[in-house]
Amino acid sequence: MEQQQEYYKATIIPAEPLDKHPGRADGLMAILCAILSLMFFPPIFGITGIILGKKSRKEGSVNLGLISIILSVVFMIMGIIIGILDYKFGIFDNLVI
Repeated sequence: MEQQQEYYKATIIPAEPLDKHPGRADGLMAILCAILSLMFFPPIFGITGIILGKKSRKEGSVNLGLISIILSVVFMIMGIIIGILDYKFGIFDNLVI
């Protein structure tokens, strides 16, 4: 009797540990808040982005935290300016969606 040849051998790939990139999730959430602060509630999303960016820097993701803090501040200011211009001059009144 011949031995059967093994056609497929299952290999187990271990999952990445959660602590491999500390602060990364907070940094990405901070960038998302910064982008949202352009058009929706700039002070709320901008301040949330700054807080999450500081938390991300503290946990170890220094560069991502810094980028998210800068984006949050810049986009929050831009969102406030866009809101004031829209209120005063109605720049989005003729916008058809």
